[in-house]
Amino acid sequence: MRNLHGILDDELVLSKRKKNYYRASLLKRFLNLIIDYLAVLNLSVFVGVLLGLVFSGLGKSEWLGVFKNDSINLGIGCLVIGIYYISCEYFFEGKTLGKYVTKTSVKNISGQRASFLDILIRTGYRFFPLEPISIFFGKNQGLHDSLSLTMVVEDED
Repeated sequence: MRNLHGILDDELVLSKRKKNYYRASLLKRFLNLIIDYLAVLNLSVFVGVLLGLVFSGLGKSEWLGVFKNDSINLGIGCLVIGIYYISCEYFFEGKTLGKYVTKTSVKNISGQRASFLDILIRTGYRFFPLEPISIFFGKNQGLHDSLSLTMVVEDED
């Protein structure tokens, strides 16, 4: 069965490269989410400690009080998440830490490496409130996949 983009639901067949790409399983997608969540959590702690050390080193310890503001914490958290996904998926050929572990990667719907714009759009859609559960309503695809015209596929052997 074909989806809206004319791509086979279970695999992506490329005529130019004569290669088959198979969508990552729901289990691998879930493992990606957990591993990447832990990576972002650790990165956030690192950023927080680094900011604390910088402010203290500059003699501006009173500035640390701004981190009691939930809006500032939310903004910094979103920034850390965005930087993590954009930098990993762009500079490491569609891979985050989770995707390295599960041997999956992000491709555009043509099976090519996702462009910077694809990854930017994909990351932006991650911030939709119900996006994390949207994967259960598609063919192993979340909103960030379908709306950015990307997919997570099994790596080639």
